[in-house]
Amino acid sequence: MTDEAKNPPASKVNEEVETYDIESLTEELREYGLTSNESRVFLQLSRFGPDTASAMSRSLGLPRTEVYSIISGLQSKGLIESSLDRPAKFSVLPIRTSLDLMIETQRNRAVLLERGKEQLLRRWDMMHVPPPERESEKLQLLKGSEQIYARASKMIERAAGKVDVVAFGPDLLRLLNVGALKNTRRLRRRNIAIRILTDRGHRSHEALSWFEEHAQVRRVESVSSFVPHFIIVDENELLMFTKSPGRSPAGRREATALWTNGRTLVQSMAGLFKEMQSKATARPSPQEEKMAASVQSELSEIRKRLARELSMVGLDAKENIEVTGRSGTTHRFDLGAAIEGSKPIAVDLALDAREVGVVPVIAFFAKKSDIESSISSATLVVKPRLSSGAKELAQSYGIRVVELNP
Repeated sequence: MTDEAKNPPASKVNEEVETYDIESLTEELREYGLTSNESRVFLQLSRFGPDTASAMSRSLGLPRTEVYSIISGLQSKGLIESSLDRPAKFSVLPIRTSLDLMIETQRNRAVLLERGKEQLLRRWDMMHVPPPERESEKLQLLKGSEQIYARASKMIERAAGKVDVVAFGPDLLRLLNVGALKNTRRLRRRNIAIRILTDRGHRSHEALSWFEEHAQVRRVESVSSFVPHFIIVDENELLMFTKSPGRSPAGRREATALWTNGRTLVQSMAGLFKEMQSKATARPSPQEEKMAASVQSELSEIRKRLARELSMVGLDAKENIEVTGRSGTTHRFDLGAAIEGSKPIAVDLALDAREVGVVPVIAFFAKKSDIESSISSATLVVKPRLSSGAKELAQSYGIRVVELNP
């Protein structure tokens, strides 16, 4: 049996070869538990061999006291050795050995946390008086792919009857690799229906074939720029990416998602899933493709025009403002406008060829809910108009909407 046959289909996907510079390698090492400066010292010693703290301080532009502190941290991790020379020279283990050691450290930490979980829960139960159970609508913003995929896994584990997934390209494989969809075979044995919508152009056909053994997979020819990746479980809870992870470690840390059990929001996305599923085999017409391509350039023109108009009435208007919410997530809005010293008005734009659906409304609601204390008001500007379902959703959640072509 070949090595390829032994591995699960998802691991067969060919990864693109990237040329790494020192900055990207530093970012990669942070995934293994090193700080940015620990990574810099580690790579310096790996590349140029043993050196003194003073020399590294000069090479890296770091204070010598900080270099000693970093060396101490790396020694505690078992990655650095010291010579008996005076002054001492420091060296690192071979990088392959170091990575194995860091992985093993993370694995042992996870084992210890798992062992301590039951004891911690017993102590909590002794002191915690649970409040009366009350079904309420909740909304939570999640940041970082680890936190997001952990929530996705928990959602799928507690599914009672149905799991609907929309994921395109490599993000579908991530759901498998991080374990969120790893147990599809077991879910099927529990008679849980798994429906997956993905793109037809994705090249990982072998992995998709593996999914098709345990789930209903439908392929979509093209995807609107307003369709995010999302998961719906039992039409009771929704996880929707508002910023996809991307391929870099920094992108994975900056990924954001919305989780909610709000019935109106969940049902709106469930309706979108059914609509997409019914059109899964339909190809867009050349006219539709051309109209979709023009949306982004038109969006930029409208943003600039609105900024000028707001400036003409005495407001300080800026494009692409960023506001940090209560969750710690930084949200970007197409426009911000304010009188000096006052909280800004936040404006987002949403365009579509025919009418704007529920997704921009939900994404706007998530951002608005997180930053309400930092702004004076928020408005969603759409062109040409909202769909009837999106309009009902906006009214239900008190979202101010301006339609440019009602």
